[in-house]
Amino acid sequence: MKILTPLLLALALSGCARPFLLPRDEEGEVAAQRRRWESHDLDDYRFTFARDCFCAPLGVVVVEVRDDKVVSVKELQTGNPVTGTTAQQIPTIEQLFGYIARAADEGTYLEVEYHSSLGYPAAAEIGTLANDAGARYSVGNVQRVR
Repeated sequence: MKILTPLLLALALSGCARPFLLPRDEEGEVAAQRRRWESHDLDDYRFTFARDCFCAPLGVVVVEVRDDKVVSVKELQTGNPVTGTTAQQIPTIEQLFGYIARAADEGTYLEVEYHSSLGYPAAAEIGTLANDAGARYSVGNVQRVR
């Protein structure tokens, strides 16, 4: 019985909608990485982006940002433009940092991997996909646009 009780407790907790212990940004990691990103002074850049969520998954797209605004979104494979509401929902890297900071402040489940030299969030899961209450973002191939 002594072995069975912890096992039953672990099984019960694994079915919870939120993790028992939420990750926190106690070391200021989000702010530190955001400062690293901002130190590169990239207002005009291009990057690949993907979003996985219950709401509206998005395959890999190429996003172009000018003056910190998304100006172009194209499907990576075909080069076809992505328009309308879908394109309007694509964040800049700065906006993605905003999503992450808000989640950290609110105690929302959060896992982030940052690019080692540029500091941008290369992969971020905000909320829990398992409960259809989150999204996973992937960012890569960031390049300055002149």
